Amino acid sequence: MRGSARVRLDNSIHRVERFHVLHGGKGMSLSILAEEGLEYFIILYKATLVLPGRKEIAQLLEKENPFQNQYAFAPHYPLPLYDKVKLLEQEWREASGLGKLHVKALFHQFVYELLQQL
Repeated sequence: MRGSARVRLDNSIHRVERFHVLHGGKGMSLSILAEEGLEYFIILYKATLVLPGRKEIAQLLEKENPFQNQYAFAPHYPLPLYDKVKLLEQEWREASGLGKLHVKALFHQFVYELLQQL
């Protein structure tokens, strides 16, 4: 969100400034060296397959797993992403039964916006 840093995601080094987005898959190593005050969000998620079509999707994921893709970029329109992350954080802290469903919906909206900009 704010500040700048050098970020190592496995063997890739990225110079990040405000509103930078990084993605790494499960088991990747993350190291952050802040160069000035740094404020950031980390979103941890677990991708699960749902029925029906589970076998087809599982076979597709064996060939190419998008959840393991690593990327970093500065979005052209960071404010819609920021707004969704702030709302997601707020709802997560207050999450009740129905609130947890809202968190999932907000996360899907965030991913949609992210992929649109990517």
